[in-house]
Amino acid sequence: MNGFDDWGNLGVDGLKAVAISAVYSVIPVAILGLASIFGIGIAVAGLGDSAAGGLVGGTLTLLLVVLCFVLSIAGAYVTPAALSNFAETDRLTASFDFRLIWTVITTKAYAIGWLTVMAVILGGAVVVSVLSVPFHRDARWTVCPVLRPGSGLLHLWPHLDGCPTDCHRTS
Repeated sequence: MNGFDDWGNLGVDGLKAVAISAVYSVIPVAILGLASIFGIGIAVAGLGDSAAGGLVGGTLTLLLVVLCFVLSIAGAYVTPAALSNFAETDRLTASFDFRLIWTVITTKAYAIGWLTVMAVILGGAVVVSVLSVPFHRDARWTVCPVLRPGSGLLHLWPHLDGCPTDCHRTS
């Protein structure tokens, strides 16, 4: 009997893995929600229409978003080790054994493996993003690249009915 014969237990283990991943992402999601509520509250309330109030509110919202990003990266770094602990022991509590997780995530091999996976994911996302934009003139929906002199920027102009003849104009 190999490991793929008991689909019922595999499904239960999969649900447990989803729950473990959700626990490791709860804090960043909660902070992002707090930042969103706080930012919207600042915008709606206006803080007496004062520039200082808007600056303080915007800065605090930005700090919460940055904190959310940092905690998301930390959660993404720890989650594979937690899932591995669960898979090895078949105990849900093993995924929250922080002493054991710490010994795993502080190794050079784990860091290199995690960074390699992230680089492959990011590289794949960039390749797929670039290849999914049609740049040819015969497409129904095209994005025409236009290099504007003096700005040094490549502007992308979307057209629903193909690229018009004046699309590549530089002035």
